[in-house]
Amino acid sequence: MQQDYDTRITLMILHGNLNPFLSQTTKIKSMFFKEELLYSIGAVEQHYNPGDYIFREGANPKFYFQIVNGDVKLNNYNSAGKEFIQNILSSKDPVGDYRLYLEQTYPVNAVALSNCTIIKLCASTFTRFLDQPTSKSLFRALQILIQATLP
Repeated sequence: MQQDYDTRITLMILHGNLNPFLSQTTKIKSMFFKEELLYSIGAVEQHYNPGDYIFREGANPKFYFQIVNGDVKLNNYNSAGKEFIQNILSSKDPVGDYRLYLEQTYPVNAVALSNCTIIKLCASTFTRFLDQPTSKSLFRALQILIQATLP
């Protein structure tokens, strides 16, 4: 019975049918939580200027971040000091969330490219929310999906 429920949740994630938890989406990489939901469980907005670090490579995830507006680059540097830009994120994109789900350090830096407003929610609050019976299967499905997409 639980396995059937987890399968349904996984399919709902893939097809974007998890309201009120998630927005409508068809790709896991662009999944985001509704801002109202994040604010209702204690999230706050934080403003970043161009060049500000949201987090640094090697740091432990302590917050769930989601962009309200602005652009953020995910980058790292090779041994010769050359920058490699992994991705450019924008409005409604989560930043580094998959590492929070997997409880692993960040393999990249997140740096504001423009003036940004980002929702910030303490990791322990976020995981407590995901541990609630109504969202526990969602959390497990996210872990499975993310692990399946990592190299």
